[in-house]
Amino acid sequence: MDSPATERAGRELAAEVSDVPPVTDVTSYRDADSTALRGEEGRRALIWPASRPQGARHRHGADCAD
Repeated sequence: MDSPATERAGRELAAEVSDVPPVTDVTSYRDADSTALRGEEGRRALIWPASRPQGARHRHGADCAD
């Protein structure tokens, strides 16, 4: 998990997943620096995609004011 080649492959995969609609954000083990996204044996890690439901509108804080 800590080799440069593995880090590069993980970042490439995260970038590829982030280009898939309706994915809006991707968090990887490296980005989060979180052991929760890394396997106990240290040989596997997750990337966590986030998405917005179809038809949902993203609202910024300023847009929510009445």
